[in-house]
Amino acid sequence: MWNSCILCYEIKNRNEINIKMIKHNYSFKSEDIIIPKESLVIYDLDRFTLLEKLKSLINKININIETKSIPILEVPRIDRENIIYNEHGNYFLGKKARIIKYNDKDNEFLKLLRIIELIKELLTKNLHSLYSEIYWDNSEIFKDQKDCEKIVNLLATILQAHYANLNILHKIQGYCVGKLMIKDRNDIIECEALGSGGWGISPFREHVEIIESGAEFIIVVNNRSIMESLGDLRIWKKIPCILISTQSIPDYTTREFLKRLVMTLKIPVFGLVDLNPFDLNSLLTYGYGDVQTAHETSKLAINNFYWLGILCNDLKEYDFIRECQIPMNESETNYIKLLLNEVPVKSNELLREELKLMLKFQVKTRIELISSARFKDFVKYIIEKIEKINLIEF
Repeated sequence: MWNSCILCYEIKNRNEINIKMIKHNYSFKSEDIIIPKESLVIYDLDRFTLLEKLKSLINKININIETKSIPILEVPRIDRENIIYNEHGNYFLGKKARIIKYNDKDNEFLKLLRIIELIKELLTKNLHSLYSEIYWDNSEIFKDQKDCEKIVNLLATILQAHYANLNILHKIQGYCVGKLMIKDRNDIIECEALGSGGWGISPFREHVEIIESGAEFIIVVNNRSIMESLGDLRIWKKIPCILISTQSIPDYTTREFLKRLVMTLKIPVFGLVDLNPFDLNSLLTYGYGDVQTAHETSKLAINNFYWLGILCNDLKEYDFIRECQIPMNESETNYIKLLLNEVPVKSNELLREELKLMLKFQVKTRIELISSARFKDFVKYIIEKIEKINLIEF
């Protein structure tokens, strides 16, 4: 069992990291997300309630088919025109609707009928299925797996249910290692003892229980190879943390698990990604939400989130990072301009100034370019950045 009251850890070439000071300066704020009254309300529904709602929806569609020459269905709009915000800048889905028609050019109506049929079968039998399985079994209907996910997401908004209630799962995409003990079904897992690769974050959320942790913060990195490099150096033995790796676009399962960790352990999250606007956008998703999952923001967005690095000024201050800089391309420059117009960015002065620096310097960097010989310097960099208490808060 870990002692969460330890206040300092020995660091090579350093005296100590003052955990007491860090806890004071990154004091935990409430994870309650203020939901605007104008937003679409989403509920955590059991399978029996969902089955009743599905039956009601099927009856509605049947009546619609019987009474109209061209069947239509009114569904929520999942697009920027239907996004509203709270004072913090979190994304929420409004109540605007659109019409989908039978035999429209994207076949949304038929795709929706197929997903309704599949989910009804899964819920009735209390089974789960992977998106990849559904796509390959229905590849004549769906263009790709993302197309399938889009329709499941649409059905969730129609039913006003959480995405995870529908029993369709992604393959494991996120991993976790460090000072954390969990229970996965009947197995007790000490993540610190799993080497550098970590535990694959299970999409079966109901089977995972957070038991205890000696961590004082969580570090999210933008890919698994970076987590493994930090894991090889056992960074959690130098600073008491949990490492989470994710894809460049954060997946639902990892975001939900991270939110659960923050709410349970009441510790902050530090985002550590490559210096480029696309990876920054992934961090914004953790802190504020995004358009496609705006109806899930209260379940996924994190208040206690900080951008640790890599920042533009780090290129000046740290030689080993400056050695890895690359010229920015036109698409990245244009994306920065788009981000500057996002509501959360407009209301965050430090974040806005950092994006302007990215535009000015026109350079980016990738953590993976840091040589293995300099990775100990990278750990030192992480410690120094946290201690300096000048991180950008989301």
